[in-house]
Amino acid sequence: MADMKGFIKKRASIKAKLTQFNTYLNISKSCKKLSEVQVIEIEYRLNIFESLYEKYDALQDELEALVDDPSEQYAEREEFEKLYYGLVASARQLISGARKLLEGDSASEVDSNRSTIFGNGGPIPVRSCKRLAVKLGILTLLS
Repeated sequence: MADMKGFIKKRASIKAKLTQFNTYLNISKSCKKLSEVQVIEIEYRLNIFESLYEKYDALQDELEALVDDPSEQYAEREEFEKLYYGLVASARQLISGARKLLEGDSASEVDSNRSTIFGNGGPIPVRSCKRLAVKLGILTLLS
């Protein structure tokens, strides 16, 4: 029974990471437009998040094998997988949409918000507040 409690704690830790990733995606979705750096960060977080499934699957297999009636464990698995796959799809959709917007920006020659800042190498054209944040190395979610 000690193994069971340990597996359940580990599973809870993985489920907490699902919640954290969900929160992060919701914050990212609330931005009107994502910068290239933000898109790269989402991609990196998604890669790490996707590796969680193998860990979860191994733990869940152990839990299912330890109980006489695994129906409750099967329900746990179903709930986890539904949320997990939904988050993966949502993240991929967010990345795809953001990439399309970024490609549209780079193709556009005219931008009414264009301004200039001065850096070590001279003037740097800046098209928006987000681009300024990227040029300055700020890795926050800006809307």
